[in-house]
Amino acid sequence: MALKGIENSLNVAIDESNHGRFPEIFTAIASPFEKDIIITPTKKLRKDNSLLFKSLENGRDMRYSIISKKNYEKYGENLIIEVGLELITGLIKNCMYPKKLNVLVDGYLKDSQIDLFRKNIAYYNLLEPRDINILDLPKEKGFKPKREKTYLGALADGFAHHLFRDYDYTTLLKGKISSKRIDIH
Repeated sequence: MALKGIENSLNVAIDESNHGRFPEIFTAIASPFEKDIIITPTKKLRKDNSLLFKSLENGRDMRYSIISKKNYEKYGENLIIEVGLELITGLIKNCMYPKKLNVLVDGYLKDSQIDLFRKNIAYYNLLEPRDINILDLPKEKGFKPKREKTYLGALADGFAHHLFRDYDYTTLLKGKISSKRIDIH
């Protein structure tokens, strides 16, 4: 199943390093390709980091944010909305404004959070709320079955994992990759 899209749509997947230690890394990957959001069993892309960066050479883009404990305390359960909004806005500024936006979030969102997220994205990015699809992909609790994911979601997961594990804090702030960073205040 794919999110409904039209010509000139942008697809974004959001994920976080989800390790319970700070700083946490949130990533968003954007793609114009509908095939990237088709939900199919997809392997994690964590073993070969070169595949992650190679994927960005083919019309996709990535942004990340470094999240502190203060950010968690400030935004609480709506942190994903704040961070997601900033990451999506950073990605949209780098391309022509899409007519439609499909957003995949790795994790559970309440209906009220989805509505707030949609309204905020629309307001800050010159879109109509009706042109924004948001799909949350909740994690399974109690066991780890192979759950369906998308290629775009696997990229977001892979980048979050890679940036947390393989980059030091200084490099994330000032290194070559830092041009992809969006600050959250």
